[in-house]
Amino acid sequence: MNLMELQVWQRAGNRSQLSMNRSLTRRARENYVMLQLVMREQFKKKPGEIGHHKACYSVLLILGQVTTALIHVDGVVTHRSEWEKSLNAYRVEASWRLGQWDSLESYLKLERGVA
Repeated sequence: MNLMELQVWQRAGNRSQLSMNRSLTRRARENYVMLQLVMREQFKKKPGEIGHHKACYSVLLILGQVTTALIHVDGVVTHRSEWEKSLNAYRVEASWRLGQWDSLESYLKLERGVA
């Protein structure tokens, strides 16, 4: 392979990788929209079911929607304080991934029963 062929091959590879990244980004957005629709229906059917909330937060974290997950958990805990200990692990993970060290420390204290 000569230099010119190598350059053409590299450009084609970069375009292919860029196209693949766009495709993955589009799929992630579609999955996020689908998650929102499914979870909205689940929350309407059984609003008091904590399992639906846990599933939603797990998927949000997987999709990289870390801030959204943290905001939702905080909101639910505000209205359903009895769920705080059950949902706190999601706040621990989200605050760690976001680098919110003060929040992480307070959530960890709650996990240990110190707070």
